[in-house]
Amino acid sequence: MKKTNLRLIPLLIFALMFSLSACKKEGCTDSKASNHDKEAEKDDGSCVYDFSAVFWINAITSQTLQNSFISELKIFVDDVLIGKMSTNSSLLEAPACNAGGISFNESGSVETTKVINYKATFEQQTGPNTFSEETKYEGSIKLTGGVCQPFQLQ
Repeated sequence: MKKTNLRLIPLLIFALMFSLSACKKEGCTDSKASNHDKEAEKDDGSCVYDFSAVFWINAITSQTLQNSFISELKIFVDDVLIGKMSTNSSLLEAPACNAGGISFNESGSVETTKVINYKATFEQQTGPNTFSEETKYEGSIKLTGGVCQPFQLQ
């Protein structure tokens, strides 16, 4: 009888371990994700990320642009106008998202990073009552989901 009881102990331990591991709550465990679940113990691959960036200029860039008779920049991300920036709106340091500069926000990606293409243009007078759009700055930025990326135009 004692041998039978000893044989059951490993089976009981295995069953207990299996039942405890099976009870882990699944969900998004990444704290940078917009749908982070604080109670989740096991990641189920459902994380969704928001991307944000803020474009800004400092006093030196502001003065350089104004000396070139540029009073306003149009900021584009992936060829979509996201806002206009006065060149006399310089900042001492990078602003928080949505607290200065021109902000870009995009929601709902399952990817953790995203590359955006930006362009800053201005209007230049080419004749009486005629203007052309000129590009002053352009490039790309790699964004990380859940993190606001400040980007200084210079």
